Amino acid sequence: MKATELMTGDLVRVSKDVCYKKGTIVKIHGIDADHVFPEKGLKGVASCMQVNDPDGCTSGVWLDYLEPIPLTAEILEQNGFKKKGHRYGIYDDYFDFEIYEYNDGTWIVTYHCCEMSLPDEQLLVCYVHQLQHFMRHCAIEKELRL
Repeated sequence: MKATELMTGDLVRVSKDVCYKKGTIVKIHGIDADHVFPEKGLKGVASCMQVNDPDGCTSGVWLDYLEPIPLTAEILEQNGFKKKGHRYGIYDDYFDFEIYEYNDGTWIVTYHCCEMSLPDEQLLVCYVHQLQHFMRHCAIEKELRL
């Protein structure tokens, strides 16, 4: 992955056995895009913590060894998104945040502020970290769990 694709708080998966086993889900705590390991041709490292780790230890993982987590209906349901027909959403008095599968693996996310006459915002997402970015953009303070 590239440093420009990630933010602190993003959930991603380790793609190679390094300090974490391949397949481990980690949360990004910091990014050093300029750190290099010239002998291996690596540039950029993320400080990560394994999700659900009781010790809370962080380790550095090269960005090349991180991969996005595909967004699924199961992840949405697990995180409290309510199913309404073929859409999943978070609804309250102030906003509607809806998501539905556009085609295999691509989701359309729509945000509508109920209190203001602002235009709706819409985005195509495929991965958990992209959904996290859009939720932060819309000021929805919800921590996703995997």
